[in-house]
Amino acid sequence: MSKKQKGILWGGIIAASLVFSLVLQFLGLEGHSRAISLTLWLLAMVVIYMVFAMRAGRKTVAKIQEANRIFTEEHDTDRYIQALTELLDTEEDSQAQQVLRINLTAAYCDKREYEKARATLQALNPKKLNPQNRAFFWVNMALTNFYLGDEEEGMRIVELQKKAFDQMRTAKQTGPALAFIEIFELLHRGFVEDAQALLETARATWENEHTAPDFAFMAEKCGVTLEPLPEKET
Repeated sequence: MSKKQKGILWGGIIAASLVFSLVLQFLGLEGHSRAISLTLWLLAMVVIYMVFAMRAGRKTVAKIQEANRIFTEEHDTDRYIQALTELLDTEEDSQAQQVLRINLTAAYCDKREYEKARATLQALNPKKLNPQNRAFFWVNMALTNFYLGDEEEGMRIVELQKKAFDQMRTAKQTGPALAFIEIFELLHRGFVEDAQALLETARATWENEHTAPDFAFMAEKCGVTLEPLPEKET
């Protein structure tokens, strides 16, 4: 729900409450009867607010999902970035802003525009993110730093977020990025053969049209030549 919508709703609730208070005064209700009436009124206002908030939230989620389909189904990253940017300009809800910026970061990473990705992340305060968005934030921040050559910062994030990263390695949304992060980490530590082995293992699970350029880049970093993967059985 946007700030404007919240303002209108709260204005309506306050105005209605003032009218209700005058009605109680006109009816001459006092003591226990007045307390019960006020309690029921407050409960009704809470329910009304929750209903409006949920309806607004569903509309926002629907807009984000519609934008996401541009990326997942149409594979049009440029139009996806445009859709997310337009939503950011109009959506005032803080939670929605978080999701939109993190999705925008993923889109910039898909285009290998890592400076833009990092700048988008830096506009967020991870302490104010909900747990899920905070996890995505640190995955994307670590990855963009490694790609931009800031390995020390990437390693600092890996060490601080190790437990969280370990819990997300098999997730579809974060698995490929975490595989690349781990390869960067192994190379940084000098474990080249381990990085090469992980590269091959990760390819079998995560390589697709979006991640293929990343795997090619990681192969170059590892000093190996990629062989075509066997076609998956359908």
